[in-house]
Amino acid sequence: MKKQHWMFMAFITVLALAFGTCSVFQLITEQERERTVAHFKKPGSIIRHEQWMKGERPSGGDTAESPPPDVHAGAAAEALTPDEQCAKYTDVFEQLERAWAGRSDAADLRRSGLNSLGVGCDLPTATEVAFEQLVQANPALLQSIRALAELGGPICPLDLSKGLYSDAPYVRSLQECALILCCSAKAETRQGNLEQGIQDLLAALKFADTLACDPYWMSFSTHVRIYRVASRVLQDGCASGDVPRELADELLARLRGAYHREAFADSLASFEYSVMQMLSDVRESPVSEIQRRYDATGIVGVAGIWGLRSPPAQLFISINESHFVELCSRFVELASRPPYETRSLVDQIQREEEGGSLLHWFADVKFTPVLIEMMLDQAKHEATVDLMRIGVALEVYRSEKGTYPETLEEVAGVLGGVVPLDAFTGKPYLYEPRGHSFVLQSSGTVWCYDPEQRHSGRLVVLSWRGGQRSP
Repeated sequence: MKKQHWMFMAFITVLALAFGTCSVFQLITEQERERTVAHFKKPGSIIRHEQWMKGERPSGGDTAESPPPDVHAGAAAEALTPDEQCAKYTDVFEQLERAWAGRSDAADLRRSGLNSLGVGCDLPTATEVAFEQLVQANPALLQSIRALAELGGPICPLDLSKGLYSDAPYVRSLQECALILCCSAKAETRQGNLEQGIQDLLAALKFADTLACDPYWMSFSTHVRIYRVASRVLQDGCASGDVPRELADELLARLRGAYHREAFADSLASFEYSVMQMLSDVRESPVSEIQRRYDATGIVGVAGIWGLRSPPAQLFISINESHFVELCSRFVELASRPPYETRSLVDQIQREEEGGSLLHWFADVKFTPVLIEMMLDQAKHEATVDLMRIGVALEVYRSEKGTYPETLEEVAGVLGGVVPLDAFTGKPYLYEPRGHSFVLQSSGTVWCYDPEQRHSGRLVVLSWRGGQRSP
């Protein structure tokens, strides 16, 4: 009997020690999380959006930088209220839906177009023809889209309360508007109307720039993809004939500030904000509110919510949130620098993640790949912008001199005195003149992150083929 009593007391003592140790560890972890999160500042795009929704004049806020040209000028110039601004966008989006309503193959064609935009490649011929037919059958729609591009942002009121699960339905509609403009640009240049083609292309880039400063974190990636499609359209346009110097200067002026590094840093911070919003809901919001926001219905949904609120799960979440916030802060700091300068630092972060604690597994698998991919997208974007700028400058040189230059340094004057370096390598872009054509290329092994293979490299080649016309 005494032995059983001793064993029971020993069990209670061990249980109490384990509970006490866990409680102390949880308290320390929570204090560390609060200290880490306290340094986080709300992204400037979200601050501006909240001010706009309240009818206040948007300002930079704590973390905001100057937005790209024309991005926010439209709403301010017309003094539109959020409802009026949203109504203008909604009206055009509804016109777009009505235009597609008459086609039985609309769903497949639209999906094909958005998929092509997603990978930054040329539209399938059938999809391109369908978009052109859509414009021909609805000329008023094209004029409305062209006018809408001048409006700028913000676009529509946005509810970010769901964190990562928040949705911005207008992004898809804006993508389609940009695709329609790109298809129109190709059709106009093919018909010899290069000036209108370039103007449509500039309008598509304005949509992209509007998305660059949108508070929804995925909007920036959409902006990057629009630029990549526009780059291909511009190559075709330049190959169809000489670009007038006035149009070339307008293009170069638009592209000069198109890296949008400040907006990219803000996009990273918006992703961080969305993750923190979601974790905060799990930690603090009533169960009924979480069910409503995230559609976590039924026994499984409720059980999952309560499971996430258990002390061990809360401890694990707090550890991963602290790690994630620190990781995001490092990436936000890197975003203001050229990609080729941050390559070694991104590699260092990846190596640290490879040898990191298993307690960081959730952040490592779920969020780190997203951050790495966003950095890669930005590197591709900057290379795409560079190739567009240099390609246009080469066409200007050819129209004035009758032939392409032997080296890129000869077009430095057109580019403002400096030829940009390869975003991936920090070296000059590969340039090969070929008589009445040329090849311009960016190439480099860039970072990518695979949770299974951990650290790996991927060869990314972006190119611009100019000329291709007979002498």
